[in-house]
Amino acid sequence: MKYSLPVKQFNATMNIGHGSPEKEAALVNDWLRYKPGQRLHSVDGQPIMIIDPGHRNNHEGPDISDACLFINGRIHKGPIECHLKAQQWFQHGHDHDPNYQTVILQVLRYFPTRIPTRSFPMIVIQARDHFGSSCLQDTDCLVPEPETVLRRLGYRRWRVKITDFQNVLASTAKFLPKLHRSVFEVLGYGGNRPAFGRLAGLVNPNAIPGKSIKSIHDQLATLMKSEGLIWHRCGVRPANHPENRLPLAARLLKFIADWEKAGWGGTEVFDQLWFTRIKPHSGLGIQIELLGNVFYPVLAARARENMDLEEVQSYRERWSKLVLPYIYGFISRRFKNLMPVKQLRNFPITQGIIELNNQFCKPEYCLVCPLKVIHGNT
Repeated sequence: MKYSLPVKQFNATMNIGHGSPEKEAALVNDWLRYKPGQRLHSVDGQPIMIIDPGHRNNHEGPDISDACLFINGRIHKGPIECHLKAQQWFQHGHDHDPNYQTVILQVLRYFPTRIPTRSFPMIVIQARDHFGSSCLQDTDCLVPEPETVLRRLGYRRWRVKITDFQNVLASTAKFLPKLHRSVFEVLGYGGNRPAFGRLAGLVNPNAIPGKSIKSIHDQLATLMKSEGLIWHRCGVRPANHPENRLPLAARLLKFIADWEKAGWGGTEVFDQLWFTRIKPHSGLGIQIELLGNVFYPVLAARARENMDLEEVQSYRERWSKLVLPYIYGFISRRFKNLMPVKQLRNFPITQGIIELNNQFCKPEYCLVCPLKVIHGNT
């Protein structure tokens, strides 16, 4: 829309100057809720159509990455920066920061008293009702046993992981790279998952056997620095910085090589290697993530390939008993008022919530959420 109100009157409708606890994070959320095809106008009247609003950037640089806009008859692709006020662009030093040179739009909460000169347009958007900060359901409309529904969704992810590994078991040339990539992606906290996945692809599986953990670590450190991989440290706890994950990454490569040398033995062989090579050198959280997302599905895939259904069931039982020492941030924010903390740390339930989030946690799908009682039925 075009703004014809005087600035003071327009800003008054936005609760500006009334001590409202505005935050840039809310502004980012408001922008990301726009749909492709939405038509808007910049503060100086330029027509803007959203082709893709982009996605949140939790690391260095502009707030939103990979947006695509149609502005004055031309397609513009690039990042978007969100500020409460226009002058914060200069106050934050973005005009001299190379990370911001390709910005295509500045999203504002407050209409500027004067329109500054920019190489990109500015747009003002009003506060919108937020979806996603917490679950819209409440205890009155939940199915009687939501944990049962979430476990069922979690088991769906379990079956998919098993099938994915089983599909490549016949080829060592495919299985080892997939196993390495899956393990490394678990190490990729704070947006470093893609870079860790690419790092795993640079490792020659045939060059690992016989090497020491130190030599594997040195090789990974060299690859990390020399291959142009993009790593994020901003907003990531120091313990999860990529260079601090390399010692465990090296141990895991060595562990996998020794497991292969032992003929990919089942429970007894795996446990002996795990409890001597990995468990003493890693935290509980990362152990649960690795076992739940990678190694138990691999073991179950091999057991299924051998038609040993009893062993498949034993790995599912192990998987079902995994408990994380923490709750994922988005799960805590969305579900902490609906379910006990103990349940939210249960790994299958966590997997179920991830599946729920991927499939149903959108405004348009809320009414068909499997956690919701519909017309008095479960």
